[in-house]
Amino acid sequence: MVFDEQEIHWGRRQINRASLKQSDRNKRQRREHRNPPTKNNPVMDKLRPWIEKLEKELEKDNQVTKLLDQAEKQTGVKKLHLTLGALSLFALIFTLCFGGDLLINLIGFGYPAYKSVMAIESEGGEDDTQWLIYWVVYSYITFMEYFIDIILWWFPLYYTCKLMLLVWCMAPTTFNGSLFIYKNVIRPFVMKHQDKISSFADEVGAAASEAASEVSSAVKDKANEELNNQIRQRVNESVEKALDGAE
Repeated sequence: MVFDEQEIHWGRRQINRASLKQSDRNKRQRREHRNPPTKNNPVMDKLRPWIEKLEKELEKDNQVTKLLDQAEKQTGVKKLHLTLGALSLFALIFTLCFGGDLLINLIGFGYPAYKSVMAIESEGGEDDTQWLIYWVVYSYITFMEYFIDIILWWFPLYYTCKLMLLVWCMAPTTFNGSLFIYKNVIRPFVMKHQDKISSFADEVGAAASEAASEVSSAVKDKANEELNNQIRQRVNESVEKALDGAE
C-alpha cells in the first residue's frame, strides 16, 4: 500500500497534535499532583489561575527556567516555591526601601488611631491610658526623628527597625514598648525637668497670647480704618451730589 505525500503530512500532523495534547495532560497532572486543590479556601481559589499561569511560564525552555531547574536540584525546593519566595522577598525589599514611609504610617498611625477611637467609645479607662501612652511615645519618636532622620536614613534596615519598634510599642503584651519607653525614658526626663518645661510652656503660651492680641488689635484697627474711609467716601459723594443738585 503506497501513501502519497499529503497523506503522510496529514498523518504526521495528527501524531504531533496527539503528542501535544498528551504533553499538556501530563503537565496538568504534574501541577495537580504538586498543588492539590484546596477545599473551602477562597483566597487560593482566586490565586490558583495566576499560579497556573506562572507554572506554564516556568515550564518554558529558557535561561531563567534552566537556572531554576539547577536550583531545584541543589536545594530540593520546587522551582515554583523558589519563584514565589523570590517575588515575595523582592516585594518586601521594595516596600521597605521605597514605600517604607507609607507602610510605617499606615501601621504606626492608622491602626493605633482606629484602636484609640474604639478605646474612647468603650467603657473603662484602662485602654484609654494604654493608647494615650502610645501617642506620647509616638510623638517623642517623631520629634527625635526630625533631627536624626538624615543620618538614620542611610542605614539599610532603618525602616525595618522603625517598623519593628512601632509594632512593639502597640503590642498587646505586658512587656509593651510604649510602657517601657515611657517609664524608662520619657517620664524620668519630664519629672526631672518639670519646672523648666512648665516655665517654658508658660512663656510660649504668654508669647502666643500676646501675639494673638497684637494681631487681633491690628486687624481691628485696619477694619476701623477701612470703615472710616468708606464712610468718608460716601459722605463726600453725598455732599457732591447735593451741591450739583443745588446748582
